[in-house]
Amino acid sequence: MCNENCKLCNKCLSSEEMDFIRQAYLEHINRHNMRRLFPVPLTQNDCKSYDISQDRNLTDTNKLMHAWFRAKCKEDIAWCF
Repeated sequence: MCNENCKLCNKCLSSEEMDFIRQAYLEHINRHNMRRLFPVPLTQNDCKSYDISQDRNLTDTNKLMHAWFRAKCKEDIAWCF
């Protein structure tokens, strides 16, 4: 069983979750001048101080997507917008 801090690692993700993240990655790479609507884009500072309790009303899939985009944004500012 994976804990909250490890939920984005390969061994913790199901094949469906991996496919979902792969699709989000491809959408981001091929977005051209488009902007993401969901999850709402955040700044790197927003990501560093984000309170995950804000996600309590989201579905598990949406929680995963929020966490993944926040992690990507922390690594690279190009993922924040």
